[in-house]
Amino acid sequence: MRALAERLGWDKFFEKIGAKSFDKWIDPETKLQYELLEANHRFNEGQGKWLRMTSPRLLDGSQPSYLEPVPAGIKSAQAARRWQIVNEDGSEPTVEYCNEHSELKFAEEA
Repeated sequence: MRALAERLGWDKFFEKIGAKSFDKWIDPETKLQYELLEANHRFNEGQGKWLRMTSPRLLDGSQPSYLEPVPAGIKSAQAARRWQIVNEDGSEPTVEYCNEHSELKFAEEA
């Protein structure tokens, strides 16, 4: 699936599978944009959603976006971003926790 999407281009790929923007969030600290996408077409039963993220500005001035799969139960772009970050005690956050506690605080965004 990824090879096909990269060959077509992610925007065209999402158009073909009927993906729609489910939620958007802009991090107030970093000003980076996050968009939660969901597709009508399912490739397998475990398929979740995708989080499209805007990269911090690169040295050449570009600001590409990239995608990462997130669980189907995630309810917002902010909760999806929270799901990517391990808890302070090193444990993985649950979907339920992320949906209820989506706020994040970073000393620095890498």
